[in-house]
Amino acid sequence: MQEAWAGLARRAKEGDMEAFELLVEMFKKPVCAVIRPLVRDWHLTQDVAQETFVAAFARIGNLRDPERFRGYLFRIARNRAVERVREVTALRTRSLDALSEPQIR
Repeated sequence: MQEAWAGLARRAKEGDMEAFELLVEMFKKPVCAVIRPLVRDWHLTQDVAQETFVAAFARIGNLRDPERFRGYLFRIARNRAVERVREVTALRTRSLDALSEPQIR
């Protein structure tokens, strides 16, 4: 199996869009499985997965070793998920702080 996606990653790195689409289909569920426990929301998991694939596509030219595509993709997924959790947490914190501030009219 690794040979299959490593070959697709090599082709995608060379600009083959079809190869990248196949990688997305191949890794869609595993990427969501990495993200879901971190964000704990199905819709947010889908958003972060999409962001992950967009980021991976944008930077695939920087990938030195296509054999490491899987780890590269999962690292992006985890980092994006952690960023989103921090954003959501910061929004919640700000909204609670806003409730405790006196309203000036």
